[in-house]
Amino acid sequence: MAPESDKHDPGQDREAEIERLTQELSGLINEAGTQGREELREYALSLIQTETETTYVEEPPQQEVPKQELVFNPLALSIPLVLLGILLLLLFPPVGVVILLFAVVMAVGGGLYTLLFHRR
Repeated sequence: MAPESDKHDPGQDREAEIERLTQELSGLINEAGTQGREELREYALSLIQTETETTYVEEPPQQEVPKQELVFNPLALSIPLVLLGILLLLLFPPVGVVILLFAVVMAVGGGLYTLLFHRR
């Protein structure tokens, strides 16, 4: 293994360069008169802020995978309707009977659709 002093850290080089540029910039600002020093300092700060703002790069649009056509199958909806019909059969018998009949019709229709038209 190499000793710690032999390792080259690019972050330290970057920090040293920033410190050097900061000293150079502060020297230029301090050379200005007392009147223009504050304006130059604000100008330098605004330039640094605008140049170092994070920009978001738009990702290229992903190729769309063809979506399968959504098919409504009444067989799936008949299951909760049977449960609801049983509950309503106890509370409101006429409404429960109608919902149970509707669920049976949907189950038969959905079953026939699945058997006859289901694509594999």
